Amino acid sequence: MSPIDLDGIGRRLAELYKDDGEMRVKLLMKFTIVPDAEVTKIWTVWKTLLDSPELEKKFLKEFLQGVVAGLGSMVPAAGGSSSSRQPAPQRFQLFWQALLRLPPIVAGSFLTLPSNVNLLGRDLWGSSLLVRHCYRGIFDRMMELHSSNGKKRFVITGTPGIGKSFFAVVLMGWLVQEIGVSTFLVEYQAGRYLFTREGTNIKVEEGSKTDFKEELEDPLTWWIVDMGKGAEVPACTVLLASPDQQRYKEFLKFPGSSKLYMPVWSNEEIEECRMQLYPNLDKEEVEKLVTLWGKVPRYVLEKARDEWTLVRFKETISRCKWEDIISCIGEPEAAPEASHKLVHLEVVDDKLYNKKIMMPASSYVVGL
Repeated sequence: MSPIDLDGIGRRLAELYKDDGEMRVKLLMKFTIVPDAEVTKIWTVWKTLLDSPELEKKFLKEFLQGVVAGLGSMVPAAGGSSSSRQPAPQRFQLFWQALLRLPPIVAGSFLTLPSNVNLLGRDLWGSSLLVRHCYRGIFDRMMELHSSNGKKRFVITGTPGIGKSFFAVVLMGWLVQEIGVSTFLVEYQAGRYLFTREGTNIKVEEGSKTDFKEELEDPLTWWIVDMGKGAEVPACTVLLASPDQQRYKEFLKFPGSSKLYMPVWSNEEIEECRMQLYPNLDKEEVEKLVTLWGKVPRYVLEKARDEWTLVRFKETISRCKWEDIISCIGEPEAAPEASHKLVHLEVVDDKLYNKKIMMPASSYVVGL
């Protein structure tokens, strides 16, 4: 293993566990006794999770406990999936109860849950989000296609880091409030979570990615898949996906499938979100980051002061070839993932959300 990788591991542990010195020391000690070849394998897989601190910590916890042993077992450990369905932890119950009590969700406002409740029950998501106007536009377009053309399978894609995953929360809220949906199966790397409501009986269960087959056979179920591949089932299905077509090309072959594009943020959305959710960030600081990253909240708000993220951006620039950027412009769905930090997907028609063009991410990229 190269010294650069060892240094990278140390820096990332310092970022992840800056408030938990004990865990940081335990992991550092663990890495010192693991054979170099094994550390190299672990770091190779770990790097694929670097945009999700929650998953990184789950992965490292499994590594510390000795569950991750060899590349073959790493991926399941990183996903953290369960072996069978069971009652979900209380944080998911609290989210579902809070979502059902929300007043009508309005585009352009903030959806805010009680301070002790996290969005979708996910630890690092906080309790509030900006309901983007494009969320409403995409939802309305989905309902139009669903009612008029019988479409029941949707891919929502766009530039990484713009909030496609958070759309799941708003989608659930509107489907409950306006359509009366009472069964949701939400899937992401950690597994599947079944949210149900029958009268006053409110329940959330968790399970592995092979559970809840009966619910998937019900056309009244809405299955929301974050970064997965989905399947051809009777349930209405929504895939929240990166622009990598390999993730969803088979899904689009299923009958009744449509692909919609989510636009990058506007300057107004960035500023509104900064004031409401990131008041510790200066306006000038964020504007400077926009000139570097473009209008992507993951990098200009959430990770605004994450030095590791900036290091990775510079590495992307050094590795990315102009052929990759041209490829991203011409065939964004087939372009290298790193190039999407330099070239962003812009929606052409904000009523149909089915056409896009590729544009340089920022003025900094234009000047390269």
